[in-house]
Amino acid sequence: MHLNLKQPIMKTAHYFQIQSMIVCLATLLMAESVLAAPIRSNWVVENEYIKLEMIARTPEQMAAFYEARGFPKTAIRELGQMCFITTSLKNKSRDVIWMKLANWKFTGKQGPLKRFHRNELKARWQQIGLAQQYQSTFRWTLIPEVLDYRPDEREGGNIVLQRTDQPFSLQAQFIMGAEQDGKRLSVKIGDLRCAQD
Repeated sequence: MHLNLKQPIMKTAHYFQIQSMIVCLATLLMAESVLAAPIRSNWVVENEYIKLEMIARTPEQMAAFYEARGFPKTAIRELGQMCFITTSLKNKSRDVIWMKLANWKFTGKQGPLKRFHRNELKARWQQIGLAQQYQSTFRWTLIPEVLDYRPDEREGGNIVLQRTDQPFSLQAQFIMGAEQDGKRLSVKIGDLRCAQD
């Protein structure tokens, strides 16, 4: 009789152990899914004139891309210190739209965020002795400093920023008209972020 009394108590204790383990496992999985939730890495703004898409690239993605094209390790290390955002712009209007990166302002909580001009990057590559073939490869992956988008034209490339772990915004100005004498367009994208590995 003593054994019969103990067995239900053991079964009850076993039941509560299993329930506790299930609750712990569920809590762990929920916490892991929250921690693993990816930070947004792509943004789109669209109006009747343009569609602007931006995708933040991780240092690992950029390293793999340039390493596959033979870039030396010194250049790969430099690239890892930069924030790359692949940008694509489509002209949805029936007029020419001018894009000038000088009219794009990236701003964080601490103020303006530095955008590296292609000439600064060229000087840096020359300083570390990067061969001309690699400099050329890098240059064609960048979005040009000035572009005139014809109707229905889409063009893009990388923008290189100072790396930050803080969110930032973009205020971009565009000018319509073949002679840059038309409507001024302005778009804003908030909560941009440099992608992390």
